[in-house]
Amino acid sequence: MSQTQVLEKLKSDNSLNKEKIKNLQLNDGIFNDQLQILTRNVSAVKDTVEDSVSNSLLSLDIGNKPETTIHEHRYYGVAPTSNEMVTGSVTKTIQFHGFRLLKDGLHYKSVVDAGATHPVSTASAYEKINLARINLNLEPSYQQYHNSGDNINEFMHVRWTEDTGWGDFWNNTKTPIIYTRAYSKISPGSLLEVTSMWLGNNFAPASGHIVSAATPSGPWVIRYSWDHRSSPQVAIYNIYQEVGNLSTNYVRKIFNKDDTVWSVLESLARLI
Repeated sequence: MSQTQVLEKLKSDNSLNKEKIKNLQLNDGIFNDQLQILTRNVSAVKDTVEDSVSNSLLSLDIGNKPETTIHEHRYYGVAPTSNEMVTGSVTKTIQFHGFRLLKDGLHYKSVVDAGATHPVSTASAYEKINLARINLNLEPSYQQYHNSGDNINEFMHVRWTEDTGWGDFWNNTKTPIIYTRAYSKISPGSLLEVTSMWLGNNFAPASGHIVSAATPSGPWVIRYSWDHRSSPQVAIYNIYQEVGNLSTNYVRKIFNKDDTVWSVLESLARLI
């Protein structure tokens, strides 16, 4: 191929490339215009949907939030009210071993069994906490499983040290550090005997409440209280029991003043 032919071919290829570039630029401009139109349409639809949803919510009449219910409380918890110990010990550590609730005080009418044998054993080796029935609101410092004996691998106890704030938890949050749910329906006015169990009285809170609620979100109400701070006990090293009867006269509110629509729906679902 002569030099003149080579130059002519290069000029021809250059013209083709310029035409391709021109077409690409034209197409790119069309695409950009279409993209801008699409973006405006999507934005308009989004604004329309948001306005529609907002207007629907504003016009939705959900009525007044109910304040009370005829439902008997099904959730029961332990709420220490100070960081003092039953014995006056300077070691501010509590160790929880179980909780039970007996209807009419009869063991064959148990409505909550979260770790107790009957009769309650004086040896911690025979107690076991049913994790399916226990819920912790305050993270414990330590949890222990049995490593031998009849209850090997079963859950044994939960421990809170002073730095967890167990003594102020109720005063600050109005919720118990630990709670459980009754597994059978409790008729209004039933006599309920409650027992909370601790490693010993030197590992038990000197004061506190047994509280109940219709739902875990509360409001929690006081049903029984104890206070040994003015008369500390001599230390014992067997399972210690705090026993009392729950009040049958209490406020049956199931909603908090700051509840949202969604928390109310959750509370109602838990009543089923």
